[in-house]
Amino acid sequence: MKSLRNQKGWRLFPKLWEKEYLPIQHPPNPSREISVTDLKMETFTKPKTLAENPRYQNQRQKCLAGLRDDMIDKPIVSLITAFNQLPWCFTLQCCYGHFVYSGQNDPHNLTLLPITDTLAKVEYRIAYLALCIENSGRGQMLLDALKEIALIDPENIQFGCAEWFWERQVNSYALQVEPDRFKCEDKAILDYQEALKIEKVRKEFFVGLADLLERVNLPTVRTGGVVGE
Repeated sequence: MKSLRNQKGWRLFPKLWEKEYLPIQHPPNPSREISVTDLKMETFTKPKTLAENPRYQNQRQKCLAGLRDDMIDKPIVSLITAFNQLPWCFTLQCCYGHFVYSGQNDPHNLTLLPITDTLAKVEYRIAYLALCIENSGRGQMLLDALKEIALIDPENIQFGCAEWFWERQVNSYALQVEPDRFKCEDKAILDYQEALKIEKVRKEFFVGLADLLERVNLPTVRTGGVVGE
C-alpha cells in the first residue's frame, strides 16, 4: 500500500477523495497522487465517538457501487462482502496482509510463511480493515464489538481512528494487525520468529471478525473456508 508520512512519522493513507466524495478502493489505487495538503493530519488515534452523519446512506451507496471482488484480497472476499451486507456499516479499505522475504518478492503474496531455519528477516505489510459505521444503535453495537477484536492480542492488534480518513469520511474506524511498536507504519521488518507470531495473530484476527459477523446472523462469511487460513 502506497503511503506517505508526516513530520511526526504517522502513516497517511492514499488520497481517495476528489472534490466532495469518491468511492474508496480495496486496496487503494497506487496511481492516485497525494497532495501536500494531505500531510497535515496524524493518522492513528483512539476511537472517536460516533457523530451525526446525515449523508451516511448516500455515502454508503456511492462507495459500494464501485467495489468489485477483484479489488479485495481473495482470502477475505467473503468477509468484506458480509460486512457490506450490514446496513449500519460499509468498508473503506482492507488488506489481508502480506509477507515478503528472500525468494518471495511478490508484494501481494498470500501464501503462508515457510517452515525453515534459513530465513532471518521478513517484511510484513499490514493486515487491516477500515470501515464507516452508522450513528445508530446497531452501529454503536458494532463499534463496541470491533473494539473487542483488539483484545485478542493487544500487543499486536490496534483499533482506532485514522485522522486522515475521518476528515473526509466521518465515523471511519480502522482495525489493524501490527506489532505495537510499528503501529504507525504500513510495513515492518520482523525477525522470522516474530513474523510467524504475526501470521498466527492475523489468522485469529480474521477468524474473530468472522465470528463477530456470525453473531449477527451472517454465516456465509466462512464460505470456502479461506478466512484466517
